[in-house]
Amino acid sequence: MSDTMEPHPEGKLLMTTAPIFAQGDPWTIDDLERLPDDVHLQILDGSLLVSPSPTSLHQRAAHQLADQLLERMPAELDVQLAPGVQVKVSYLEPDVAVVRTAVADRNVKRFQADDVLLVVEVISPSNAGLDRREKPVRYAEAGIPHFWRVEIEGDRSPYVVRYGLVGGEYVELGTVWAGEEQAVDVSFPVTLRPAELTRRRRG
Repeated sequence: MSDTMEPHPEGKLLMTTAPIFAQGDPWTIDDLERLPDDVHLQILDGSLLVSPSPTSLHQRAAHQLADQLLERMPAELDVQLAPGVQVKVSYLEPDVAVVRTAVADRNVKRFQADDVLLVVEVISPSNAGLDRREKPVRYAEAGIPHFWRVEIEGDRSPYVVRYGLVGGEYVELGTVWAGEEQAVDVSFPVTLRPAELTRRRRG
């Protein structure tokens, strides 16, 4: 499996991982049903993306953030780790998502965009371009109200950059830095503590 630069419909180049499953036609969600469950697969505008396994700190950050979201989450909402989300012709898997409990209780394989309130991407070097640029555009086009980007490497990390949907596009609402504790609202209150995201989870 090797990294390649693929043409993008809007003229941009998309860094992704070369698919290990050949197919001439554009990929659809139905096509995923015949592929192994132990491979991390997403579809972006008909192209199949095969992603590497997340690192240990990546997984820790996702779990810690889920814990912070759950602290004051109302019963009608639920938090999911790496759920499948259908966004028009794409099928994406954010690292964390807040979804409607009524849908999650049906034991679904994937969520429609209307069922999702917040999507979160924890940035990894292997998928940085995809998670910072390509996926947020699709989430916004699908009408998901909130998007957060979690940076766990680099200066002042870990930190959380928050975006809200305005006129069909995400607008940056602010950054919560490591060492800060900030109350934010995503239709329910959340106290963000970025410094805890890469620390060992408390028992």
